[in-house]
Amino acid sequence: MPSTAFHVMVMLPSFAFAFLVLATFYGVGRAYVALSWMPAALYIVMYVLRQLSKFQPSVIDWPEMLQAVAWMGLVQCALGVALAARAAWRRQSYAGLVVAACLAVVPYLLRARI
Repeated sequence: MPSTAFHVMVMLPSFAFAFLVLATFYGVGRAYVALSWMPAALYIVMYVLRQLSKFQPSVIDWPEMLQAVAWMGLVQCALGVALAARAAWRRQSYAGLVVAACLAVVPYLLRARI
C-alpha cells in the first residue's frame, strides 16, 4: 500500500497545476479562493465513502487517504497565509484569503479530532 507521503506527492502537483492554470487567467488571489474548498469537500466525501465501505469491503486504505488530504489542506492553508501576508504587505484586501485559508485547514483540524 502506498504511504501518506506518496499520496501527498501525487496530489500536490495536481493542485499546483490547477492553481497555475487558474492564476494565469484570474489572478493569484482568485485562483486560491477557487481551490481552497477542495480539501474540505474531498475530506468529507472520502469520510462518507469510508463509512459506507463498512457495508462493502474496499481495497482502499481510507485512513491513509484521509491523512493525505488533511496534509494537503495544511499545505494549502500555509499558501493562503503567505498570500494573505503578501496582500497585507501591499495594502490590498486580504479578508477573503484568510477565510479561504481557514476553510483549507478544516480537514487537518477534523483529522486531529477523529
